[in-house]
Amino acid sequence: MVRPCSTPRCALTAHLSLSPPPLCAPLCTPSTPLQARDRLRQFGQDRKANVTPPASHAAEAELCGRLGAAMAAAKGDKALELVLWDDNWQTVYALAEATMARTMSEFMDE
Repeated sequence: MVRPCSTPRCALTAHLSLSPPPLCAPLCTPSTPLQARDRLRQFGQDRKANVTPPASHAAEAELCGRLGAAMAAAKGDKALELVLWDDNWQTVYALAEATMARTMSEFMDE
C-alpha cells in the first residue's frame, strides 16, 4: 500500500506503508543536533585517518572545522564541551542542515 508522506519538506510523493517509519524517515526528519554530533565525530575520525572529504562534503567539512576549533578549548572537559556546544548552536544547526541537504541530494540523484 502506498501512502503520501505527511512531512511537508519531503521530496518523495509517496511511501510504501509496509512498516513504520516511512522510507523517507532519515530524509524527512528535521535537522537535529544529533546529526551534527555524528557528522563532527566522523569528521574527526576522517581527519585522524588523513582522509580527505569528497567535494560534496565541502560545506560540512568547513562547518565541522569551525565547530571543532570552537570546541577545542574544552580539551576533554565534558561539562565545558556542553557549554561550548550550546554557545555554538547556530553552527551546530547549520551543520545539521548541511548534512540533511547533502543526504537529500544524494538520495534524489540515485
